[in-house]
Amino acid sequence: ICNFGSRHLVQAHLSFVASTIQPLIEMKRTRMSLIFSMGLAVAGAQKCISGDGQAAFDMYMPYHKKTVAVPAIPLNVTNYTYAADNAMVSIPAKCYDMYQAKLGLTPNWNDRQPGGPKGMFYFRISDPANEYEMLSEMGQSGCACGLVILAHGTSGVTWQSGSYGAMLSGMGYVVIAPDSHAMPASMGLKGVGKLKKTADIATANYCGKLNPYEETCGTWE
Repeated sequence: ICNFGSRHLVQAHLSFVASTIQPLIEMKRTRMSLIFSMGLAVAGAQKCISGDGQAAFDMYMPYHKKTVAVPAIPLNVTNYTYAADNAMVSIPAKCYDMYQAKLGLTPNWNDRQPGGPKGMFYFRISDPANEYEMLSEMGQSGCACGLVILAHGTSGVTWQSGSYGAMLSGMGYVVIAPDSHAMPASMGLKGVGKLKKTADIATANYCGKLNPYEETCGTWE
């Protein structure tokens, strides 16, 4: 959690990706080292694979009885800007009231009901330059008490990740959840394909999936 201060979010959303993706890569390397040190079958033979993520390799999956090609992890941080460029954002009610003309639609985001805060707004970034500029203006306007960068789990910005956004925006924070599931299929790693537009995301059921995706991660197999 951090204050908006004078930070320009158009620049900050890129620096956020740059500053966070390297630790994620290091975590990935550590996890891969652990997995392969346990002796997974690779291309039908037991052998260790370097866990630094910098080399592609073939891995045999006994349960599925097939060999899959595991590509190298791209290390250029600019490859990961898609997460911020397609982030899910939760806006406090006060900010929505001030920026309704730019945001459009109607309030679509409530915290736990009955009795929880209402009137917040939930949307997917679709015009990064202008929308991050707007979020920066919100920070300067005083309609939000701070900024939260929310990191989602394996299922993407669904379930708890979405409901945390509702809860925190109900407390007055702007919440930005970079979406790793927006990864382009061309990277050959993980991506859901088609993303839902803001108007198509069902937000009425706080305890529901709050699914912002049209498809699932087909490249997992």
